[in-house]
Formats: sequence, C-alpha cells, structure tokens
Amino acid sequence: MSEEKIKQDPYTYITNCLPRFEFKDRYNKQHQEDEDFDEEEREAGKTWAKEHNERKCPCFDKSRTDGWAMMRKAFARKMDVETIEVPHREPDLFNMYVYNDFAGYGYQEVVENNMAEFNNILNSKNGETEELWTILESMPVWLLDEPNVPWHMIDDGERSWLTYGLLGFMFWAGLSRIDQGGELKPDSKHKDLSLVMSLWARVADDLGGDTDDPFDDVKGGGDSSLGDYAGFNLLWFRYLLALAKEAGIPIKGVAEIDDKVDEWTSQIEGKVKLPPKKADRFGWKTKKYTKQYGRGSKIGGEHFKITKWTRQERAKHAFDKKDPLGDEEIKALKNGMVLQIM
Repeated sequence: MSEEKIKQDPYTYITNCLPRFEFKDRYNKQHQEDEDFDEEEREAGKTWAKEHNERKCPCFDKSRTDGWAMMRKAFARKMDVETIEVPHREPDLFNMYVYNDFAGYGYQEVVENNMAEFNNILNSKNGETEELWTILESMPVWLLDEPNVPWHMIDDGERSWLTYGLLGFMFWAGLSRIDQGGELKPDSKHKDLSLVMSLWARVADDLGGDTDDPFDDVKGGGDSSLGDYAGFNLLWFRYLLALAKEAGIPIKGVAEIDDKVDEWTSQIEGKVKLPPKKADRFGWKTKKYTKQYGRGSKIGGEHFKITKWTRQERAKHAFDKKDPLGDEEIKALKNGMVLQIM
C-alpha cells in the first residue's frame, strides 16, 4: 500500500485478513470437538500463516467474505505499529538488553503516542471524525495481538490501570463525536461500527483482569459485581454495553465474545445509567495522566525507540558491545527510509 494512496484516499474501506487472535479463536471453536483438538490448536497459527503466504486469505482472494474491513488509513496505522513502532522498541530484536521491563514500557510509549494524537485531532478545529476513527479502528487489533505480553508485565500497576481506563474513555470520546454527527446507528456510514465496538469489548476482557479502575467512581455506572467477565472491572465496558443497547447497535463479529454479549447486556439492564448527551459525554481527559507520567507537558515520545538512539547508546546495551545497526541502515534512516521488522 503506497503512501500516496493513503494520502489521496485514506478513508475508503478495504478488506483485510483476520488478525491472528481472531483466526485462532474461530479455528479453535470449529475444532474443539475433535478428538485431536490439542494438536490442532497448535496448528491454528500455522494455518493462518499458510493462508497468507499462499495468498489465499481474504485480502488477496476477493471471493472470500470472511475478512474484516477497515479504512485504508487505519490499516496503515496498524501495520506501522506492528512492523515499526513496537519492534523498534524491542531490545531482543536488536540483540540488546536494557532492563527487564524496557519492551513493556516501549509498548506503553506507543499506546501513549496514539492517545496523544487522538487528543490533538479531537481538539483541533479541523479534526475530522474519520481520522479519529482510524485510530480507534486500528488500536484494538494490535492491542489484542501477541506482542502485547511485555506491556502487561510492567511493574507500575497504577499506571497500567490509569491507561486501561483512559483507553476506554478515548473510545467513548470518538463515539460521542460520531453520535454528534448523527451516525451512531445500525446503518452508520462507519461500516465497521459494530465490529469495532465488539473489538473494544474484547480489549476490556484482556485489560480488565485484576484491574482497579481509577475512573470507577461515577454514580449510575454500576460496579464490577454486575458480571464475572473481566471487562466488568472497567466502567467504560459497562457503558459500552448500555450505549450499544441505547443505539440499537449489535456488538458482534468477534468470535471470543459473540455468544456472551446477550448475557452481559442482561446483567447491566437497569443498573447502568449513561451520562446525558453532550460534546464530551463521557469526560475524556488526559490531564491527570500527563501530570503524573508525561515528560514535561506531553505523553509518549521516542525515548524507547532504539532506532532513534545514538550509535554509542545502542552499542552500550548490545550483547557484543557493537551497534546492531550497520552503516547502510543508519544512512537509510537518516534519509527518511523506514526500517521494518516483521
């Protein structure tokens, strides 16, 4: 996908392969009754890779209808995170060691960069709803994928909890903007609205376990005792169920949760009261986080991005005490080229 195409036509929907986690969930559901299920479960990842490598997946085979659609710019964002932003903050890929949680905090920096960009667009006079949506489409896909493991293991629990809460309220700010435009409805021009809401519900399960939500003090928001799903620990997940019901939008399309949504919705019935409709209906704020964890007045940045370090800094942490990037790679980076790591 060319940069020119993304600039010229960023908001057209394109079909993509299922991400690994979704392919595995569907594969495992299909084969869970098989006698050799354990063996086949291990085969799910291989099957996913084989389909893609042989160009038989939905993004190549247009006759298939089981792919996921997202805006072109959202797909580009996802690819940038998966092949550049996260790998460039992973010392193991450079044969380096910095400290135990470095990769996890590098991932946190990528999350913060996305939150900061969202905030800038939201508060810009010319900030387009479609541009906000490309961030909200792409984030849950890479938040749920396998490279997130170090992020879940960082040693600052309070920072993690605050981030988990903010992510949900960022999603809410985007949904509020869509609602103001009259498009928070089943036949919305945002074709993947139902799917993206389902993905964020899946994110809530991934983040909600053992979480003490710092935003969970809102009257009418219910509490974690409403259900045994980990997502119920997060206020924004309970709001998500209530809003989907209010707007008549089904939360569907993600295999892991498709058969659970009706039960969750019944559990919050009459127990969660949504805030009145207004521009910032759910109170999206980053000030508290920025004050606590920002560098100066900003969050995110490139502090953990190894390709931005000096050669001396990289060599200091390399196992062989040599810069893992060669002269040609350094020259290419200086000339604006991108070092992709798959």
